[in-house]
Amino acid sequence: MIEIINVSKKFGRNTVLKNVSLKINRGEIYGLVGKNGVGKTTLLSIIAGLSKSTNGEIKCKERTKIGFLPDVPEYYDTLTANEYIDFLLKYKNSETRKNVLCMVHVDGNKKIR
Repeated sequence: MIEIINVSKKFGRNTVLKNVSLKINRGEIYGLVGKNGVGKTTLLSIIAGLSKSTNGEIKCKERTKIGFLPDVPEYYDTLTANEYIDFLLKYKNSETRKNVLCMVHVDGNKKIR
């Protein structure tokens, strides 16, 4: 279960999210759809713990899985899979990286494409 309670996010004077609230129960699949710039990726980043909200609260039951499928994926083709996962994680965590690459059956030493 994920519960989002009055989450807001500001970048300087620009408010990207304003008092977003929703509850996603166990077993539900929820999609965020909207125009560019409305805060979909920002909200996912906050839920995943990659960014902090300006205010509000996110409650997640332990071991909640979150997936993200961009409509136009962007990759840094100069990086190996290991380097790209490290970039996404914002820190080196070899165990997390190993688990992610194992799930998708990717050799971490190969360049991504």
